Amino acid sequence: MKNFSLLVIASILLIFLLSSNKKFTIIGLQIASPIHLARQPIPFTTAQFGGIYVSNSCSDFKEVVLAHPIEACGDLYDPDYIITTRIDDNNTKEIINKTASDMKFKDKIVLVVRGKCTFTTKAEQVQKVGASGMIVMNSDGGEMYAMSDDGSYASYFIRIKSVLIPYANGISLISHINEYNEYLKQHDEGEFVPPLLASLGYCQSLDYDYF
Repeated sequence: MKNFSLLVIASILLIFLLSSNKKFTIIGLQIASPIHLARQPIPFTTAQFGGIYVSNSCSDFKEVVLAHPIEACGDLYDPDYIITTRIDDNNTKEIINKTASDMKFKDKIVLVVRGKCTFTTKAEQVQKVGASGMIVMNSDGGEMYAMSDDGSYASYFIRIKSVLIPYANGISLISHINEYNEYLKQHDEGEFVPPLLASLGYCQSLDYDYF
């Protein structure tokens, strides 16, 4: 009964926000950069867990980075911050500089792929490294539906926003992220490649020509 009452209150609050004279526009997922991806609206479904999709503006864009491991079923880390130490003549040990590694994900949107674990497990791992949101790329041919809550205790503590996008759109985003990472490895040489920037949620107004 208590959970039902909370759901009713949350629904009334959301209806009030969406019907107020400030006029919220439902965006869900909005790409700002690069421009060729920003011009192509991406279908999405939301999650049955996580934060409320409301923000004060449409300009709160975050960089989108790839999860590692890509399925995000365990601790995330940046492979560039793995240090190999020698134990003896025959053995080495890999140690992750966790502080430096976590900075790759902090306050960013993390792109993961569907499969191998529940949606809430992925969100838990993404939130744990300080990310602001999660984009899940659907499996090839997978159905698009609201990402379900697995009913675990941990799901009650998920605060980040998450969306599920089609496989084809996910491939396009991953392709650009990889292209941007290669550009950075070349020390900004060659033709400029912008980062992938996006925002998640409802927003109050569109302040530029999105479509």
